[in-house]
Amino acid sequence: GGTPVESWSTLESLASCGATHYCDEERPQGCPSRLYNAMIHPFTVGPMALSGFTWYQGESQLGVGGAAQSYACTFPRMITEWRKLFKNPDAFFGFVQLACWCGGGASGDAEAEMRSLGQMPAALLHKVGYATNADHCDGCNIHPPAKQFVSNRLADSALALQYGKDVPWRSPT
Repeated sequence: GGTPVESWSTLESLASCGATHYCDEERPQGCPSRLYNAMIHPFTVGPMALSGFTWYQGESQLGVGGAAQSYACTFPRMITEWRKLFKNPDAFFGFVQLACWCGGGASGDAEAEMRSLGQMPAALLHKVGYATNADHCDGCNIHPPAKQFVSNRLADSALALQYGKDVPWRSPT
């Protein structure tokens, strides 16, 4: 928890977005590519069969100036790079939109901006599904405990996009 997308991305994907980041000794998990190198890359050497990924992240980007605009590049680029490295360009990718939260400002503008401007550009990629979490908020908890709603929505999007099942999957928007 609390990690930025940059820590899960390759340096190449970040560079393609013009992202420049540094390591913060106070929060080393935020160093560019640190978690990618430790937790993703070891599985790319295969052989490994996979049909997709799920992603629940984005809140740690809030409060950073221009976060949504930067995320609109770095997030889809990370997806594309992971698919390339796993040699599976058709791998499903499902993500959960940010829930309601009070920490990004009283108006909630930061969360709404991240959902619409930061996260949703990834949905334009092939076989990318999403699940909204904004309609099942738990007050000011960025991680609402009722995960069954988003898990069912992500499962439906995977069934439709990856496995060709005729099920409705688009979350309320």
